[in-house]
Amino acid sequence: AAIGAVFSSWMNARAITLLELQRLDAALACLDQFIALQPGAAQAYYYRGIAQQQLQQLQAAVANYDQAITLEPALAQAWSNRGVALHALQQFDVAIASYDQAIAQQADYAEAHFNRGCALQALHRHADAIAAYDRTIALHSNHAQAYCNRGNALKDLGQTAAAVASYDQAITLVPHYADAWLNRGIALGLLHKAEQA
Repeated sequence: AAIGAVFSSWMNARAITLLELQRLDAALACLDQFIALQPGAAQAYYYRGIAQQQLQQLQAAVANYDQAITLEPALAQAWSNRGVALHALQQFDVAIASYDQAIAQQADYAEAHFNRGCALQALHRHADAIAAYDRTIALHSNHAQAYCNRGNALKDLGQTAAAVASYDQAITLVPHYADAWLNRGIALGLLHKAEQA
C-alpha cells in the first residue's frame, strides 16, 4: 500500500509539473492514468479540468470540475474554475452560481468575487458587478483589473466621474494599463461633453 501511495503522489506531482510546463496533452495522459488508479482523487479531476480548459475543451473541463466537486464539495478553486469555463461558454447565470459556491467555501477568495463581477457585468447587472469588484478590492487592494472593470460598470451606470477615479486607481497600480487609459479617456470625453451641454 505504501508503494501505491508513493506512486500516486509521484504521478500527481508529474501531472502538475506538466501542466506548469504547458505540456497539456502529456498532463492529460498522466491525469487519465492517475484517475484510473485513484478514481476518488478530486484534485486529479480538478487538474484535468484545468488542462482541458487551457485546451479550450470547455464542456469537458466543466464535467471534470463537476466530478471534483462531487468528490470534494468544499474545493473552492474547482467551483471558481467551473465558473470561468461556464463564463467562456456564455452561461453567465450558471457561472455566477458557481462563483457563489466558491465564495461560500472560501469567503476571502478575491478571484471568485472578481470573476463573479465579470459575469454580472456581462448580464448588464452593473450595480451588482460594482459590489463584487468592491469586495475584490477589499480583499486584494492591488487588483488593477477590478478597478478598471469597476470603472466600466460605473461608466455604464452614468457615474462617469466615479469611473474616472476608478480608472485612475488602476493606472496608479499598473501605469502602462492600456485598457484603463483608453477607458479613462472615453470617460473624460463623456464628462467634457456633459459639461458643454
